[in-house]
Amino acid sequence: TTFLLGHIIFRKYPLLPSSTDIDFTPQHQPAIPFAHLTNLSKYVDTAERLWPNISRDEASILNKELNGHKEYLFLLSEGISGNLQALRQNTLPKPLADSLVAPHLTSAKQEIQKAQIDGQSSQHWGEAKRYALTAQMIDPNSVEPWLLLGEIAVGEGFLELAREKFSKAQDLSPTSIEALNGLARISGLQSNFVEMEKILIEAQQLEMGNWIPQYNLATFYQQQGSSAKSISLLQDALELPNGDNEKTRVGIVEYYIEQEEWTRGLLEIDRLIQQRKNPTASMWFLRGRIHFGLELWQKAEIDFRKATLEDPQMHAARGSIGLIKIALGDLEGAAQAFRSTLRFDPNNDVARRNLQQVLEQLNSTLPLTPQQRSQQ
Repeated sequence: TTFLLGHIIFRKYPLLPSSTDIDFTPQHQPAIPFAHLTNLSKYVDTAERLWPNISRDEASILNKELNGHKEYLFLLSEGISGNLQALRQNTLPKPLADSLVAPHLTSAKQEIQKAQIDGQSSQHWGEAKRYALTAQMIDPNSVEPWLLLGEIAVGEGFLELAREKFSKAQDLSPTSIEALNGLARISGLQSNFVEMEKILIEAQQLEMGNWIPQYNLATFYQQQGSSAKSISLLQDALELPNGDNEKTRVGIVEYYIEQEEWTRGLLEIDRLIQQRKNPTASMWFLRGRIHFGLELWQKAEIDFRKATLEDPQMHAARGSIGLIKIALGDLEGAAQAFRSTLRFDPNNDVARRNLQQVLEQLNSTLPLTPQQRSQQ
């Protein structure tokens, strides 16, 4: 590549005379030539001119590659000018064709991440859609743009539109686990859990050696209260390639918490925390729940506070601090914790009910005023 670019530059801009013939003072320095990379396609020579001594067979192979790169640079310039039709009709090898789509997919994913933080009304959904649609128009038979369009539709709350996009992705790739997971998620959001289970089982059976469908089905069963099915799948996932990971281990910790097997859960979560340079908020929260179950109030509070430091949006951890204060008889501290939760999450009905109950208890334990005593 370096040789080819050097050849192009010297072909368009011949070597200057020797330095003795040129005045290099600032006012007489020659202009430095530059050109957009896409313009280089006009100056790519044939293999025979670049390498005069190569054989005919070698020249044929190299010319094919050079022509592919010339077409690639030309298509880049067409894309910049908005000519997507030219991009759709390309005859490039798949790796080069994919690279035309890749930047749009990357930008779409970045915008989706921003939108997920902002919520359903985020303007980033529109930007993500623009990038995904561009990728889809460049390569209508690529699965990933359809998956992204499905994800965007979910984020904007258009579930039937999302189903349509994920279904299109499945049509293009019937074995796409991502498409099936998308369809399962839509069914779950629509409370059609029978359909959701059916799709997740289908995904699991498509790739029996893939831990992800195994984990997704286990998570579904855990949410549906089928703990025995869930732990069996999680333990099976551990044995699969790459299956012994944080997500699977956290699922096992959650099972132990549900079964109130506090000691086993503590051993598991401690190992995860020790393996991590920076444990996640979820890890601290899970260990806090285990310490809470063991009635180790001080350790539980420390864990919950670490969880809120890692993720200020983890309102359940703040609310749990309030429950610890209640267990310790510190009603003022409990009220403060629930107020803090409501300040960050005004729609938290559980925190509001807990605060109301704490305030009622506080009011009932206040000493009577002289006027109140005289009225008894």
